[in-house]
Amino acid sequence: MHMQTPVGAKNALHAAPEVIGRIAQAAQVGRLIVSHIGPKGGKLKAAITAIKKSYKGPVTVRADLQCTPVAG
Repeated sequence: MHMQTPVGAKNALHAAPEVIGRIAQAAQVGRLIVSHIGPKGGKLKAAITAIKKSYKGPVTVRADLQCTPVAG
């Protein structure tokens, strides 16, 4: 899921951090990995804070096309 930054920005192709947090929590994911962060990273710390308002699990930030091992 593409994340828009900064928080409050309007972008039809990227989900708001708050939406990503709600979806991750509802899906009961064990770890949320976000990448493809909006233009020039925006305000990443504020975006992660917005995600964590709904999602209570760990959040990992990675670069586009970066492989991230996850436990099966």
